[in-house]
Amino acid sequence: MVLPILVPPTAVREVAHASTITQALWVQTGLAQSRYRVAGAARSVPAPVQSMMGERAKLVHHWRRVARPPRRRGRASKEHVTTSRTIALDASPQLSTPELLGDCARLMRLLLRRSRARLSHTHRRAIARATRRFDLHSATIKVLPDHADAAAWLLAAMHWWGCRHPAALACEPLHPPTGIVRWLSGFDVRQQVNSPREVISMLPRSMVFIERRSRELVAAMIRRRGVVALLPELLR
Repeated sequence: MVLPILVPPTAVREVAHASTITQALWVQTGLAQSRYRVAGAARSVPAPVQSMMGERAKLVHHWRRVARPPRRRGRASKEHVTTSRTIALDASPQLSTPELLGDCARLMRLLLRRSRARLSHTHRRAIARATRRFDLHSATIKVLPDHADAAAWLLAAMHWWGCRHPAALACEPLHPPTGIVRWLSGFDVRQQVNSPREVISMLPRSMVFIERRSRELVAAMIRRRGVVALLPELLR
């Protein structure tokens, strides 16, 4: 014989009230911890914007302001984006979209290995030290000015792989490179299907552009703050 469990209405109200208090305390504690971790970054974020941003978004917003380059004459970056997305269409398709993604990922890995090979042994050791000392909460590493190239390579590699921790670069990827997927999304579907060779041929130029942009950001952060924020969002 199974007896039904009866819950009085007063008990329901008490449980609901306790649950509300618990949730309120949990939210208050979480907000306090978030404010403590990103207090430095939040000072430069306007109050109306802070209420709509998460912790990482505040960090990105702060470091965008810190590493903002001076305005230059001309529109080199815009021209780069325009030319890299404008190609002639072939008459017959050569590769499918999954094959295009795989070929771009393989080319990306090859170009990243080559650029890393050009770094000195001292710079490679600097990359290893930065990976071990990476602060996940502030997303920063301390870098000497002489090791700026190593930090720039690290930031660019994290951008193309789509990872938030530099140690993930040494792990087996569980998904296609996010940077490549985002880069391919800038092309029209017809371009991806009908002109995959032309699309692939533009990847090296885009990677050179990202690497140059990474060097500029790293140099600005070292000069103004003495640390480098490994936030791939800064390169978008």
